[in-house]
Amino acid sequence: MNKQVYILAILISFSCGGCELDNHKNDNEIDDNNNNIELSVAGEQIVNASNDFSFNIFSEFEAKYPDDNIFFSPLSISIALSMSFNGGKGDTKNEIKEVIDFGSYSDKEINEGFKFLQDELSGLDENVKF
Repeated sequence: MNKQVYILAILISFSCGGCELDNHKNDNEIDDNNNNIELSVAGEQIVNASNDFSFNIFSEFEAKYPDDNIFFSPLSISIALSMSFNGGKGDTKNEIKEVIDFGSYSDKEINEGFKFLQDELSGLDENVKF
């Protein structure tokens, strides 16, 4: 079933997420604001789990397609899986939680972590819209 969750994550990532860049700045203009996001313990766990999950997916792609360029959005995959997690029940929900390694955090903590992360990322640059 874990393989099915990976495949689901990949398919959802291609159909969901992404961001739109409303480019009003000059291409040569660099915004050197150093914006740091302070995360709660649950938020940090969610970010770390999502990062680990993303690197695992990348490793699988690279092993299967060693000579190809690979591009995907880890944030889109994580958000799509968190939405599936919220809609899931029983074994499906537990397997998604295990695959992404959400640990012992409650549904509420997971959702608050993702909402906080999306809000913070959206606020880093007014030209980026989710």
